[in-house]
Amino acid sequence: MLSVMPFTALGWVLTVLLGARRRRLAGCLLAWSQPGGALAWLLAHHPFGPMAAVTIGRCVLAASRPALQATWAHEAEHIRQFERFGLLFPLLYAADSLRCLLRGQSIYRDNRFEVAARLAESKTAHQNLAGRRKPSSSV
Repeated sequence: MLSVMPFTALGWVLTVLLGARRRRLAGCLLAWSQPGGALAWLLAHHPFGPMAAVTIGRCVLAASRPALQATWAHEAEHIRQFERFGLLFPLLYAADSLRCLLRGQSIYRDNRFEVAARLAESKTAHQNLAGRRKPSSSV
């Protein structure tokens, strides 16, 4: 977890600078934009296209609280990826986006890390539908 700290610190600084609302959950910092806030604007103008949320280390920055709730399972997988690969994760993510670009694929939708995050999101949705797990309202 130590190698994730620089990114987590960067995420925390961004939440402060962007005036986001924040709370901690399970060792993560969750942040969401005020209506019309700078964070919502930045996510709407992301280079990969509009995004509901983004993960930096153990920080999840979302365009709104409903967006945070809707994307939590997806972003939690990115937190696990940061923890697994540490400081190398952004480089590995960028390298896989380059691989996709060279193959004529989407640098976002076809990125292995995004595919894994969507799979985790899908598994959580199926567990919720099957009644094995309650949807998380604590986010």
